[in-house]
Amino acid sequence: MTMHSATLAINEAIQKRKESGEDVLHLGFGEAGLPVPDFIVEVLQYASVQNSYGPVVGSAAAREAGAGWFERRGIPTTADQVVFAPGSKALLFAAIAVLPGDLILARPHGLAMLPRQPC
Repeated sequence: MTMHSATLAINEAIQKRKESGEDVLHLGFGEAGLPVPDFIVEVLQYASVQNSYGPVVGSAAAREAGAGWFERRGIPTTADQVVFAPGSKALLFAAIAVLPGDLILARPHGLAMLPRQPC
């Protein structure tokens, strides 16, 4: 059985459209190729000199904003229920490492190279 990558198929389709002259805004891999707004550049410039570790779970302001996002969608949330991390994989690993009991991995288990399969 030949396994096909949905990611590669999408990238090939996007490349073909670009080669045919079509204007494509590729949002894959979090790289939109759009200009960075000035206010973000300013915040990044300010942050570039803040060279010490921040709070492990994220800043208070970020956690409040995260809680507000859920609140606006009708999900009661407080800042102490919000944790920031460098991605879902890091959070899943941490959860697996600290939570007792059996581990359950749903299929598909996150590998972009595998086609979707029923659980």
